Amino acid sequence: MHLPDENPRPFNSRERRKANLFSTCAVLGFVGVFAAIITDLIAAAVVDGYSIIQQSISSLAAGSYAWIQDGGLYLLSIGTVALAVGLARWRYDEGRLLAGALSLVLIGIDIAVIAYFNEYAGQQNQGANIHINAVYALGILFTACAMLIGYSLRGVARNWAAFSAMMGALWILTAPFFFIVPSAWFGLYERGLALILVCWIGGMCWLLQRRAMDIRRKISMREVVAHEAR
Repeated sequence: MHLPDENPRPFNSRERRKANLFSTCAVLGFVGVFAAIITDLIAAAVVDGYSIIQQSISSLAAGSYAWIQDGGLYLLSIGTVALAVGLARWRYDEGRLLAGALSLVLIGIDIAVIAYFNEYAGQQNQGANIHINAVYALGILFTACAMLIGYSLRGVARNWAAFSAMMGALWILTAPFFFIVPSAWFGLYERGLALILVCWIGGMCWLLQRRAMDIRRKISMREVVAHEAR
């Protein structure tokens, strides 16, 4: 064996930085997902008389414990934007991927807006109008994001492409009924929709983490080959 003419170290360094970026973005996404789920459960447990089946998520964003629910949503917002950054840096099928990543950034911003105006849900004022419009926007943005990223993944991760498309299709089928669900199980239905969103985000974070692991594995193999060639 012999050393290649080109020094692999600069290339390995760039790839290692990319892997670190992917891992960081994935971890932030995971933190956001788990924070949103855990804070919802905690807030539901500490608010007196709250029904997780009947009452909406927004109902937890009023009163002295509102910071619990809002904090989880803000962390989810940060994690969603981080995931978008990581996916945008992957650089495959760039047109659709970048469009999907942009939709994901807007979803992250939209979640923050929903969290900020959560306390106005169900009222008649400007804050309530912003809240409901943000909810509508989330429905449209996630549909576009899941389909665009799913389609762009078909050449590099076919199973994950199918997963993304399936989550998008499930969202399309269920989200339109959000505003006509009987009050007796409105909270449960809303959380089912939220579960679709966070499962998709978690799945994409895992895919990004796997990509980081693959890059590090290739770097290690390349370094072993270079060492043996000396």
